[in-house]
Amino acid sequence: MGMNKSELQVTRVGTRSAATFDLPGSAEHVVDAVRTVAERGGRFRLINASADGATLLTRVSWRAWGGVLTLGFTSAGDDSVHVTSAWVPAVSFTVIDWGQGRKDLEKLHRELLLAAGPRG
Repeated sequence: MGMNKSELQVTRVGTRSAATFDLPGSAEHVVDAVRTVAERGGRFRLINASADGATLLTRVSWRAWGGVLTLGFTSAGDDSVHVTSAWVPAVSFTVIDWGQGRKDLEKLHRELLLAAGPRG
């Protein structure tokens, strides 16, 4: 059974986490979805966004001092965008993130899927 391209694939090395997934629509549509997620005022704060990618900050939690999320967007060629994402702790000398990077990537993925919505 193959993996759905919109499924999240997370890898982790030390306190750094990375993930890849696809979202429906154009890069501009995905940028709008990123802005929508950030404007909801939840865990993510938008620093910048363009058709090439975006940078967001995560708020401090009891697990970590927050993190920096970097997103890269490339066309998947089938009216979808391939998203590569990386989470690093906001405090560079963080030794343990208690899984916060993975949790933030999973939450962002869920929220972007909702904000991007089905196209058609």
